[in-house]
Amino acid sequence: MSSWLGHGDSPRLSPRSAQPAAEPLIAPADAVYIAAAERHGTALLTADVRIERSGALIMCDVITVGAV
Repeated sequence: MSSWLGHGDSPRLSPRSAQPAAEPLIAPADAVYIAAAERHGTALLTADVRIERSGALIMCDVITVGAV
């Protein structure tokens, strides 16, 4: 079985099946506040639930207020 590039059995993705680039885990503006909270050893108080749900390694407590 040959791939679309014709290089034998090595698997290749076609340009049509390629995944779009992943979204960044944390917005750059949010990263500044996270870094400040980590540096000062305090908790980060936010209303943005995406920060806590991002899956990024955050070395401080994240307190999300106003989330439903």
